[in-house]
Amino acid sequence: MRIKTGNPLLWYLVIGLSLLLVGFLYYTDRIVKKLEREGEELTLSLVELAAYLPSIDDMRLSQMASRIVRGMMRSGRLSFIITDKFTGRPIIAKGIDEELERKILNDEPLSEEERGRVKRFIEGMDRSHRKIPIEYVLEDRVIIGFMYYGDVSAESSEKLPFVFTDVNDNPLFWRIWGDFKTAEEAPEEIERARAFVRDAKEHRRAVTVQISPEPRQGYFHYKVRRHNELFLMPFLQTALITAFLGAGFWMYRRSKRIEQAAIWGGLAKETAHQLGTPISSLMGWVELLEEKVGDREDLKEILSEMEGDLDRLRKVTARFGEIGSLPKKEPRKISDVVHEAVRYYRARIASRRRRIEIIERYKPDLPPVMVNDVLISWVIENLIKNSLDAFDKERGIIEIETDYDPRRREVVIRYSDNGRGIPRRDQRRIFQPGFTTKKHGWGLGLALSKRIVEEYHSGRLSLLKSGPEGTTFEIRLPASHNAAG
Repeated sequence: MRIKTGNPLLWYLVIGLSLLLVGFLYYTDRIVKKLEREGEELTLSLVELAAYLPSIDDMRLSQMASRIVRGMMRSGRLSFIITDKFTGRPIIAKGIDEELERKILNDEPLSEEERGRVKRFIEGMDRSHRKIPIEYVLEDRVIIGFMYYGDVSAESSEKLPFVFTDVNDNPLFWRIWGDFKTAEEAPEEIERARAFVRDAKEHRRAVTVQISPEPRQGYFHYKVRRHNELFLMPFLQTALITAFLGAGFWMYRRSKRIEQAAIWGGLAKETAHQLGTPISSLMGWVELLEEKVGDREDLKEILSEMEGDLDRLRKVTARFGEIGSLPKKEPRKISDVVHEAVRYYRARIASRRRRIEIIERYKPDLPPVMVNDVLISWVIENLIKNSLDAFDKERGIIEIETDYDPRRREVVIRYSDNGRGIPRRDQRRIFQPGFTTKKHGWGLGLALSKRIVEEYHSGRLSLLKSGPEGTTFEIRLPASHNAAG
């Protein structure tokens, strides 16, 4: 019988999480592209506003708007360089490199390497976005004074009263009462001129007198940086979902293993209980036969063999009784335990048609190991049984050797045969309960062996290699604490 096992749940999780990740990435990409379009639209609007600012007559309004525009350009993901239209010289830069930005702003000479870097920045920006013509000014506007004026009718506009002051509102000259006068000519009227200024201020009748620099022509090169950190979100979300599902899957597997262990333990104990009665009865019949055999040597030999098999049945029953409960362990030399299991099987393979040889190599002075003799012998016998079924050569060879790994403080058992090997596609499943490549078999031998080694003895049973030349298993068991390193 061959039971094929697979893991569709694992494939379901892998495919589902992959589709989920692709969906997250697609949605994130749509959001990023939308943000980039909105950022570019905002950038173009800011550039248009920056180009218009030099034409605003009100200096205070112009300066306020300039500060707002510069602040918005400095923040966010905008990198830009403004160059002169005719010379190509960089005038101002933001978002590229602090040292370069400072040198460009202060009109300091750039080295050959720095000029090359600026050129590469500009070329990269122009590849991403088309450069935009822009007007810029190098100097700030200068307020030289204010003109305050009175309220007259349109017919009398040529008689408009006014006072011209400096930036501190000190009257310099005026025409209020018909004649044009200066502060030097009529110092006695300065207070009246100041009163006029206060009244004009109250009624918001004033004009700023300023010197405005001529705007120059240039180009605005820019690049809006991508929201790359947003692309981390799908991976983070998928990782969190994977961790959540993985934890749930682990808990599910653990509960199934506990449930399976309980079933195995109950089945094993019930089997041991059911075997106990007929074995006791057979022992009684053997004793009765011994009394009636007399001197017949042929019958005595048969009875001896029957007693050996009954002893074997008692050991099998004891093994099943150990499954499902914590077995009693004692410090033993592992070589003695392995040799006892080999000795039992060597006596029973002599009658096989193929010549089978078991080679034992035991390293002397191995540290003791805390083991249950009955269970560890069962592991060795299971391996030998599998080898006997796998031999396809005239001469079958089984090699068993023991060793010690001082670095890990582990006693090592290596088991090898020259059988036909395990197909690569099956090597990852040989320890799964129910998996077998035999026509007749339950597929429990290696699964039970792995459980005995790993769960009951805190060791490891692993397949080292397998192929047409044979198969090698390794058993590692922790050395007893009182073993010398």
